[in-house]
Amino acid sequence: MPFWFNNEKARARLLAHGKVYTLREKPYQGTAKAKKLVGYDVLMYDVEANRGRVYFTFVKTIKDDAELREYLPLSGFPTIEEWLEAAGNDRNLYAVELAERMVNPP
Repeated sequence: MPFWFNNEKARARLLAHGKVYTLREKPYQGTAKAKKLVGYDVLMYDVEANRGRVYFTFVKTIKDDAELREYLPLSGFPTIEEWLEAAGNDRNLYAVELAERMVNPP
């Protein structure tokens, strides 16, 4: 199961700066279908095509929205409110780093 970045703001932050904090619905399940707190996986966005590889680390489950303040500058969003709106009910915070980007993705 690849790491999808369909949100343009979060994806732009990752691709431009190599790191982003992202909120996910549940602990991430990698290609082995086992819950993973840290590891590598395929980067996907736009279409079903491999765009590179990312290294992800589970940071914590957010219980209070104010906890996001320190991560906001690396989220791609201008405000916590906008970040939460894009995330919906997702409250598992991950740090994601670009490990390898395809030069000419399909």
